[in-house]
Amino acid sequence: MEKYLELTERLVGVFDRSSSDYLEIKISDYALTLKKGSSVCAVPSVPVTEVVAPKVSLQPVGPASVPAVQTKAVAEANDASSLEASAPAKELDRASLNTEVVKSPIVGVFYAAKDPNSPPFVKVGDTVKKGDVLCILESMKMMNEIRSDYDGIIKEIKCKNEELVEFDQVMFVLEKGE
Repeated sequence: MEKYLELTERLVGVFDRSSSDYLEIKISDYALTLKKGSSVCAVPSVPVTEVVAPKVSLQPVGPASVPAVQTKAVAEANDASSLEASAPAKELDRASLNTEVVKSPIVGVFYAAKDPNSPPFVKVGDTVKKGDVLCILESMKMMNEIRSDYDGIIKEIKCKNEELVEFDQVMFVLEKGE
C-alpha cells in the first residue's frame, strides 16, 4: 500500500489542477477513483482474510469472601437485611421476566409517526400485537418500519421524535401479554 502513496498524492494533485471531473485507475492490486466535488478514495484490492475472534466464556463471580468468624449480632443483622431486600428483588425479577425491550437494529433517525401531521404509531399504555409498527427509522434516506416482536403493552418510549438513535439502543419497553 505504501508503494502507491506517492503515486496517489501526485495523481490527486494533477487531478485537482485539471478540468476533468472523474478519474479511475486500476493497477494490479491498486484502484483509485477520483471525482470532483466528492471524497477521494484509494482502495487496495488485496484479498481480505477472515479473522475469527477467540471464544470467551464468562463465569459468574461469587460475592467477595466473608470472614469465617462473625459475631452473633452481625449475623442477625445480615439475616434481617437480606430478608428485607429479597422482597423487592423478587418483584423486580418478576417485572424483568415479564418485560421486553425493543432495540434499534440500525443507526438512524427515530420517527414516532408516518408523517408530521399523523398521530404516533404507539403511545405509553397502548396494547400492541406481534408485527404492529412501533416507529420508523430513517437511515441512508430509507424509511424502515420497526415492528414489535411481542404482544404486550407499551410501558416506556425511550426516544423522542426526530432523535438520532444508535445501533442496539433501547427504544421501547414492553410488558409482555399473557
